[in-house]
Amino acid sequence: MQLLIRHPNLSASPALASHTENVLLRALSRVADRVAQVAVSITDINGLRGGPDKRCVLRVTLTSGETAQVRHTSDCAYAAVDRAADRIRRVVREKVKRRRQMRRRSVQRRGRLP
Repeated sequence: MQLLIRHPNLSASPALASHTENVLLRALSRVADRVAQVAVSITDINGLRGGPDKRCVLRVTLTSGETAQVRHTSDCAYAAVDRAADRIRRVVREKVKRRRQMRRRSVQRRGRLP
């Protein structure tokens, strides 16, 4: 699993990068063999104006070629990463589960045909 972290307009600390990596590895550990790449973008939307303006966008590419993307905005970059990782965990697991069910159905159909 390749992990790409970028924070173009946010002065992020090494602690934020480490936190992001740990959270994503933990969230995707059960499906890590099916994940090819995870791209993380953490941005500050309104700069110095304040408010909930830290956005985390996660884009996961599976080994099958499918992609999943979630985003979460919060007043804290750490919270945005945590919530986005929780959501991407559910989305990716559902995609993997659906793909597995489709494969089983096609094998069952082939087995019934003469």
